[in-house]
Amino acid sequence: MKKYFIMLFIFFGVCLTFSGTPPLKISMLLNGVKTNEIWFSPCNGTQDDIAISLEIRSLRLVMGWSVSIFNSSNQIVWLRSGEKSRDVPLDPGEFWKKLWTKKENVSVPDAITWDGMSDSGVVLPEGRYFAVASAWDEMKNTAVSETDCIILEITPPQGSLSINDNIFYPNETGKRRLFFITQDLSTNGFWRAEIRNEEGVVIKNWEWGCTPPKMLEWDGRGNDGTSQPEGSYDYIVYGWDQAGNKTIIPLSGIYLSRKVYSVFLTPERSEFSPGAVKPLNELRFFPALSVTNGLLSWNLIIKDKNLKILRDLRGETLPPVIIWDGRDEKMKTIPDGSYKCFLSCNYAEGNTVYSEDNCITAVGSNPELSISAAPLPFSPDGSGINNLLNINFITKSHAALKKWKIVIFDPEGRPFKTFEGQTEPSCIIKWNGRSDNGELVESAENYRLSAYASDVLGNQAEKELDGGINVDILAEKTDRGYQIRINNIDFDFAKAGLKKNKTFILDRVADILRKYSNYRVEIQGHTDNIGSMKKNLALSSERARNVYNYLIGKGISKDRLTYKGCSFSFPIADNSTGEGRKRNRRVEFILLKE
Repeated sequence: MKKYFIMLFIFFGVCLTFSGTPPLKISMLLNGVKTNEIWFSPCNGTQDDIAISLEIRSLRLVMGWSVSIFNSSNQIVWLRSGEKSRDVPLDPGEFWKKLWTKKENVSVPDAITWDGMSDSGVVLPEGRYFAVASAWDEMKNTAVSETDCIILEITPPQGSLSINDNIFYPNETGKRRLFFITQDLSTNGFWRAEIRNEEGVVIKNWEWGCTPPKMLEWDGRGNDGTSQPEGSYDYIVYGWDQAGNKTIIPLSGIYLSRKVYSVFLTPERSEFSPGAVKPLNELRFFPALSVTNGLLSWNLIIKDKNLKILRDLRGETLPPVIIWDGRDEKMKTIPDGSYKCFLSCNYAEGNTVYSEDNCITAVGSNPELSISAAPLPFSPDGSGINNLLNINFITKSHAALKKWKIVIFDPEGRPFKTFEGQTEPSCIIKWNGRSDNGELVESAENYRLSAYASDVLGNQAEKELDGGINVDILAEKTDRGYQIRINNIDFDFAKAGLKKNKTFILDRVADILRKYSNYRVEIQGHTDNIGSMKKNLALSSERARNVYNYLIGKGISKDRLTYKGCSFSFPIADNSTGEGRKRNRRVEFILLKE
């Protein structure tokens, strides 16, 4: 009977070998689609990550897989893999039992997500990256997928608009019957534009794709060819790219005139801050007249919400720019609030022509900031518990926000990690515990967090996170096992005694060691480089022994613990400075698998 099964096994093996079907094949889907190129933009809220799905077809048992992301220099910046443990050799009797036992392939997740970060937690630069997947079976056959290109793009399309004059006269003949807009729009995006009337209704639009014109002409007509009425219009350009980055460029205050006598007044902006410094405490107005001949005088009137006149600026020859300093007739700075202004012009023919009212807002209040963080204590050691810190940052600004920044400082007060932007921040900012340079936070330390925001008018505010960010004891995985490095169990110079104000850290270490109960622990003492190697070896050994005895007193079995001194052989800071020597007087814990 056994001979029969052996022959049958050989027969199936030969059939598989000569069937002509590849024993192993792997392919990838990017965001559920088979494509050789895909774009994305981390943290933009739409296309901010790539979901990689694997399709593995095999005639044999699949033992492992991997997905690698390469940069344009052919360096691996991100790697995810899975592998099935192999069976140990069996005796002949166990072999036949194992032969008929149902075998399962290695587990492959439905999707592997790449968020544009490197394996070290650093945000990668813009550019082209390449994804490759591989798999291997129990017969050591290996299959490699096609190389798919992933383009990481963060910068949205850029552009600017400019005009020579904000008024035009479609009823007249000559150059001013058309409205001209100069457009400087980047070629790395797709563009469209629209014109809206005072009610916000789109009356004209254009679609250009990636070839927008340098100069746009509008004749005052809508999409259906009808002439639009006199009034103010807004021109808005929308840009986007393949990665989902978007930009909006508005141009307001376009005035379409159909009157014989027309007076127009355009404020430089709708908000300003009278209490700020120049030029943000001033508001510039740009007047325009359809008829300049016969002008006798002009008045720029500022009224409060009760229509009381606060300021009357006047003259005979109309200047190209009228500046108001945000003060009333008594030279007092106006309070925050809404105001109306208009321009009146007196002509020799006896006509007095008024512009439409312009609404402006005075804002002197600083932005309001709210910030919190959870979970605390923070433990970014890869254990899967409390690995990400959620920073809840909310800004409330009366004027448009110009800039915000969050800076996390290390225990020495140096900037460690910075988040910043120029638009409203997301409510939740996630932090993986690494610095801007990829350095991980220190165990059992407190990191100060400061938030800052400023608006377009120069108002600004700053707020600290109450209590800062408390970091838990971190058990970092190394080639030797898990390592707990604690730089703030420090010692006085040439002393080995534990400081009473630092024993709470060792209490937390004891809790961590209970969690890793199947690990032995080597306690390593370290010193600075003052004195001889022999003297420091004895001192570091005594420091490690004091910690050893303390942990035994906290219920950690001495059978699990060993200790040794390392003198000053392994510094983590510069021994030429007092602060560096203080950091080098420390204790480390190496967790070794039983």
